[in-house]
Amino acid sequence: MLKTFILVGSLVLAGLTAIPRVLFAQSTEHKLTASDSTGGFGYSVSVSGDVAVVGADFDNHRTGAAYVFRWNGNVWEEEQKLMASDAASHGFFGFSVSISGDVVLVGAWGDNDNGKYSGAAYIFRDVSGAWEEEQKLTASDGALLDVFGISVSVSGDVAVVGAYRDDDSGPDTGSAYVFRWNGEDWIEEHELLASDRDLADQLGWSVSVAGNVAVAGAHFDDDNGSNSGSAYVFRWNGVTWEEEQKLIASDGSAWDQFGQSVSVYDDIVVVGASGDDEYSGSVYVFRWNGMKWQEEQKLIASDGVEGDQFGHSVSVSGNVLLVGARSEDDNGSGSGSAYVFRWNGVMWVEEQKLVASDGAELDGFGTTVSMSGNVALVGAPGDYDKRTGGGSAYVYEGITVDIEEPVDDLPAQAVLAAAYPNPSSDQTTIEFVVPERSHVALRIYDLLGREVRVLCAREMAAGKHEVAFDAGRLAPGVYVLRLEAGSSIATQRLTVIR
Repeated sequence: MLKTFILVGSLVLAGLTAIPRVLFAQSTEHKLTASDSTGGFGYSVSVSGDVAVVGADFDNHRTGAAYVFRWNGNVWEEEQKLMASDAASHGFFGFSVSISGDVVLVGAWGDNDNGKYSGAAYIFRDVSGAWEEEQKLTASDGALLDVFGISVSVSGDVAVVGAYRDDDSGPDTGSAYVFRWNGEDWIEEHELLASDRDLADQLGWSVSVAGNVAVAGAHFDDDNGSNSGSAYVFRWNGVTWEEEQKLIASDGSAWDQFGQSVSVYDDIVVVGASGDDEYSGSVYVFRWNGMKWQEEQKLIASDGVEGDQFGHSVSVSGNVLLVGARSEDDNGSGSGSAYVFRWNGVMWVEEQKLVASDGAELDGFGTTVSMSGNVALVGAPGDYDKRTGGGSAYVYEGITVDIEEPVDDLPAQAVLAAAYPNPSSDQTTIEFVVPERSHVALRIYDLLGREVRVLCAREMAAGKHEVAFDAGRLAPGVYVLRLEAGSSIATQRLTVIR
């Protein structure tokens, strides 16, 4: 389903005059399923570059597993199934997952090392093409029912693990633990606690870390009414982790559950409040202004209704924000959806709504989401298409930008400009002109004539068009771009480097 937004800008191609334009976004969908999962696949997801991780916490009698997929230039291939070396029934390994480079962190809140459901998390590292379990993490003060591992996040050499039922300061006050890689081991560095912690706030229900900033959600905090929720930002000062600011919604109210989901990227913190407005849900964006985290904008779905749970999951990467609405019903009750928002320099604008091409009732598409560059990963744990266990995840990549405005002095034939930059190793833009409304296909071929990627294939209006995609997802080499617009054909060469 395509959403529209306005972007005032200009495009110069072959000397044609540029005009303000209306843009449409479109993505390529890839569906991921596990080769042998027996349940829960898609309940957690994380993507970093060419690698995606999908958790399946109900696999094998709720022992759990996580699956690593890698983009091979054509498809996402299942690379390895991850399991705990000391796996046990009802460990719920894979309830939460996170990936950063060559490190994967998997939560297993049902682990019993420090008492029943005290919880654990596992670090895996890519060693010469194989993912090896590097270390099992547990809280130094772990105890019965802490559920350490309910949420996880890793960024470089720093890992954060939530334990929302930790009761060091009273029942279910919650906490989160920071671990740092010292070159040999992951060492517990700090336990994050809210300065104003209270009973049943459940700090650590959600966590996110990026660089020296960590965020932990406390979705049952009561500052704006019962279970209105909050989130806490902590910063590493070079010596210790300090609580920097408590975030609450400017218009928060009871049962909003602000803090249901959190995500941090550079100077942006995003917090989901899936219970807002009778569970239609909302998301709040905060930006660091050099002195404090300032609420920048409240986001709601353009077509949101009661019960959608927009904000159940969030992920921000650069100027793109992905929001899950797991109970939305475009493909049937509880089928779910996800929304892409983009910062245009002034505000966050809803750019696209994602729904599974084969979505169905109770799929729960949007239960979890992850964003890395221009790649979006969405979990749908309720999808039972395979019948061998259930659950799926969907990858979306390659934003296509169309200009539907008429243009004066159009050429008689389609015009394909050289890609830029060229050579390219990452984000690449291709501009072209279509002389009349027609079916347009833009494809990439290798020098043997094999089709490598379809960037777009649909009817387009006459005018200037632009496609942006990540060339870094192609193997290094020389490729041919081929544009077909009606009876017109145009080609250009693209060189991909590392």
